[in-house]
Amino acid sequence: LPEIVEFNTSVPEQQGPVLLGLYPNPVIAGQVLQVDAEGPLVLEVVDARGRMVARQLNGTSPALLNTVGLDAGLYLVRASRTTGQLVGTGRLVVQ
Repeated sequence: LPEIVEFNTSVPEQQGPVLLGLYPNPVIAGQVLQVDAEGPLVLEVVDARGRMVARQLNGTSPALLNTVGLDAGLYLVRASRTTGQLVGTGRLVVQ
């Protein structure tokens, strides 16, 4: 009888960055934004020109982001672990 050989061709699932839920979105400048991710996190807000305009350490769950000082416009919110590992990103509209 021929020998049966089995091969495992699956690739282990790696947990990578996800699209973050941001609520409310759009947000009125000055409101607190809820970021749908478990803390502790470093939250960074990047404007349309690629400049980091806000950065805060957040230990709450869900994470909260203060939008005081953000001008009206489109932003990228980046959430990372305190070790630097990217958790996810999301688009934010500030009115």
